[in-house]
Amino acid sequence: MKTIILFLLFSLFYSIISFSISFEIPERSYSIVLYKDGSATVTERITYKIKQPFRYVSWAIDFEEPVKIEDLRVEVLQGPTPSQIIYDEKTIRNISLRVLFSRSMEEYVSVPNEGQIVEIAVSYLLRDILMEGKDFSQLFIKYIGKGTVVPTMLLKVRVVLPLEFGKPLIYHHPWGLHITRNDVASNIYEFTFRRVPKDTFVEGRFVFPQITNTETKYFIDASMSDVEKEEKAYLLKTRLLVVFAIIYVVVVAAFPFYVYRRYGREEKIDYQAEYEREIPYNDPPELVNAIVKRLCQTPDDDAISAAILDMVKTGEVEFVENQKREIVGIKILKQSKKRSKLIDCFAE
Repeated sequence: MKTIILFLLFSLFYSIISFSISFEIPERSYSIVLYKDGSATVTERITYKIKQPFRYVSWAIDFEEPVKIEDLRVEVLQGPTPSQIIYDEKTIRNISLRVLFSRSMEEYVSVPNEGQIVEIAVSYLLRDILMEGKDFSQLFIKYIGKGTVVPTMLLKVRVVLPLEFGKPLIYHHPWGLHITRNDVASNIYEFTFRRVPKDTFVEGRFVFPQITNTETKYFIDASMSDVEKEEKAYLLKTRLLVVFAIIYVVVVAAFPFYVYRRYGREEKIDYQAEYEREIPYNDPPELVNAIVKRLCQTPDDDAISAAILDMVKTGEVEFVENQKREIVGIKILKQSKKRSKLIDCFAE
């Protein structure tokens, strides 16, 4: 049973990984032309680079009431000849479709080693896409909706607005995307977005102050001051989230380093001896031995041995050797006051 569960988990994991790397979206474009009556024509182009055998590419869009979608057209600009278009959902506000390239859902289209480029264009008309408030009107549109499973490397947007509406206030969401803006002509704008992460929507908000009495049927209970407050609150909230994220990362990264610096290292000992065998203090070894072992009277054998070696080093005594260079005795050369009792022990 455990083997079967592990196999199923491995298969699921492998399928997720395989799906996530089966294709890329190197580029897509979004072009919208807004009219005075509140309608707009939209053309989307999506370029897929497919790395594994495939059957179809998908596309979807959805709007809220009272927006309506009309005159939908799908065209394959590059890639294999499609066999059919399958609609999973098709209403006046929601469309989900698949452009099928294989002859059936059981077959796959082979892909060359360098990958297969498939480019599709989808155009449609939107009714009542312009929103009208108490003292303003706005075009609020998503260039990319949420749910994209791979990043978009390059998104090109072109927005054409009525001259009668005047220059709009322009906002883009989410905050933090790399955006390049180009004002082509009067009320014609182009924007370029780079490296849009997966599952990230990109939307534009074009606000026209004092523009009312349009022909749109999309009315909202909001004023221009509400728009300004909403955008300021959004910007403040996003920046605070970024600041808190940075602080969190710094704290998480710095805390282990602090613990290591505070508790994970031995304290440094100032020891300047030339050789490691040199003792880092001025007291003779027999005194240290007496203190450590609490022998405050006669030194033990270890103390005597250490003291003799230390006195040989200081020139107080020297070893007496026989002809075979064996140590047979100790000769006292000089006697210091601090070691008089110890030398007396030797004399005994």
